Amino acid sequence: MIDGMRLPRRATPEDDFWQLIAVLEGSTDDEAVGRLTQALRAAGQRKSVAFAERLAATLYELDREVLFRQPVRWSDDPDDAEPIPLSGDTFLYLRAEIVAKGRAVVEQVLDDPAVLLEHRWDDGEALLYAAEQATGREIETKRSYETGSNEQHWAPVERDSSTHRTPIVAVLLSDLLNPVEVYADESMTTLIEPPFYAWPVWFPMDILGAVSNQVDSLVREAGGIPASLEAAQIQIFAGFGHSWQVVPAVEWKAMDDTGLGKVVKVHVELRQAEVRGWKVAHQQAALLSLIATCCLAVLPEDHGSRSALHHAAAEGSYLLPPPG
Repeated sequence: MIDGMRLPRRATPEDDFWQLIAVLEGSTDDEAVGRLTQALRAAGQRKSVAFAERLAATLYELDREVLFRQPVRWSDDPDDAEPIPLSGDTFLYLRAEIVAKGRAVVEQVLDDPAVLLEHRWDDGEALLYAAEQATGREIETKRSYETGSNEQHWAPVERDSSTHRTPIVAVLLSDLLNPVEVYADESMTTLIEPPFYAWPVWFPMDILGAVSNQVDSLVREAGGIPASLEAAQIQIFAGFGHSWQVVPAVEWKAMDDTGLGKVVKVHVELRQAEVRGWKVAHQQAALLSLIATCCLAVLPEDHGSRSALHHAAAEGSYLLPPPG
């Protein structure tokens, strides 16, 4: 996330932070988060940003593999349901819910991870955006709270060069209804153009990862990007906006900003009002179909991945409007 405010990066003192969290009364439902948002709005933008910094630091402290590995029951699970493993996103939302329960619960969980199974938990995702709702802007915290960021509390990951490498198909999502103002200087007088767009926070990161890996593997295992394309990567920009654009718009031999050199950029758009209300399975199927279609628009007719890509494109095609 990008913070266009350029405000000082001081975290809220702990006692003040937990007093604000107490406004939630242990809940992250709409009413509770609304109360917190109003309290932050009344406190002002600087204190709201400071709150976001303290929240990020607390979520970071809870980002531990020993907690991630604990079985968890959710409030809407049937009584006879087995505890399910956490994903990267659900562990983040669980950590937010733990914070919402207050300082004592955070300390209990850190002291004894098994405490997690003694409770039923709600999805605390809404807490992550309270400060942004209060300020009306995106906030980039100094400390990341994404799952696995707190490396000292996670087992080292063995990097296998065969699996950890620059993707040849990269998928980038953006919320076209949420432009973010980013300034080039501290005085906030020089606006960077073109505008940035926020990450669609309602779209599960796990889905993006699964779809990206699947399509990247299909193309890579069938020979990769052919030399005739003169490109180091296929970059697919999927924007969530007001309308559908299912026919890929291809920009050949574009230059990448990160040093890859020439790339092929492909642009499509999904109608946010529809996709946002779908079940996760439908969101994944639609994105896979659209990304596979983008690759088919770029790769030559004799490429070995086309059959598999056609199959992937067909699986979710019923969710998308017909081309044209």
